[in-house]
Amino acid sequence: MTAPASPAFDCLTKDHLNSYVPIGRYETGKAKPAADMLSKLAKALDTTTDYL
Repeated sequence: MTAPASPAFDCLTKDHLNSYVPIGRYETGKAKPAADMLSKLAKALDTTTDYL
């Protein structure tokens, strides 16, 4: 028997999930984002690059 699909995750694709891998690497200090990615993250999170 399989678990029912969660409606919250219906819109996620493999490409979406792959985009979370670098963020996890940034959080653990295993990688550092490029300046343009840092700017995009700050904008998406409504904060400054200095805060990040």
